[in-house]
Amino acid sequence: AQMKHVYLTTHKVKMLVQCLSEQATTISVALTVEEFIASKKYSNQRINKMEKTTYSKSIALKALEMGAIRLSPNKPFCWASGYYMPIYNDNRTLLASSEVREMIALSFEEILSSLLFDPDNIAGTSTAGIPHATTLADKMKKSLSYVRSSNKDHGLKNQIEGLGRQKSYEGKKVLLIEDLISTGGSSIAAVKAIQEANGLVPYCLAIF
Repeated sequence: AQMKHVYLTTHKVKMLVQCLSEQATTISVALTVEEFIASKKYSNQRINKMEKTTYSKSIALKALEMGAIRLSPNKPFCWASGYYMPIYNDNRTLLASSEVREMIALSFEEILSSLLFDPDNIAGTSTAGIPHATTLADKMKKSLSYVRSSNKDHGLKNQIEGLGRQKSYEGKKVLLIEDLISTGGSSIAAVKAIQEANGLVPYCLAIF
């Protein structure tokens, strides 16, 4: 059966306001509906704790400083989803700083600790999720894979790379890493691809 997900994604404008008032939230979390309902530990208080990490404020401030977050209320940005928004977040800018990449990985680790989830494999979405998945996998000494939006049209025609000859996660626990979640469409597609490759993927973490 395909898993349904509830996305607890921070509102982008609110996030910026919180950043400026020293209350930044920078991590988005995805939980399965079954887990969300079944366990009382995912109360609003615990969810807020997962979303805000020790490094949230520092990451948000660095994002502003490096131009990864931009505001244009009078001329909204058109996102890939087709929505027009007064804020634009380009997390690729953060790749220029080893310090920020490290803080992002540490934030993900902190959330995993809060969730009591120890994945066997770290999967990044192609392409923006790959570098952050790589940093985290190296830090945690975990296997690494990445998920394309669709199968290649040449060569081995793989949608997921890093699985070896078996082309399967073989029932192992997988953590999906995104750089940004807006509508959640690409994240859900990546989750489905991992499930079809026999991976257990209860969580997707994102920077924004």
